[in-house]
Amino acid sequence: MEAPNLSPVDPAGLDLSSGPDNLRFLIAHGDNLSRAGLHALLDDEPDISIAGSAGDAEDALLVAQRRFVPTPQPESKGKR
Repeated sequence: MEAPNLSPVDPAGLDLSSGPDNLRFLIAHGDNLSRAGLHALLDDEPDISIAGSAGDAEDALLVAQRRFVPTPQPESKGKR
């Protein structure tokens, strides 16, 4: 018996399953043991990487800004 194809399909017939090759997660939880457990669980998945972790929402925002928001680079004076 063949397994059914469970890939998401758009009503227009477009295949929606092709996404990023690797999902990045930022784990935010106040309990260290819970964060470590979730990290261990997700770390076993081949298409998931842990981008960082934080103990609360404020720290999570700081980690996200450092990891995901591009910082503008100053222009060098010799180039136009």
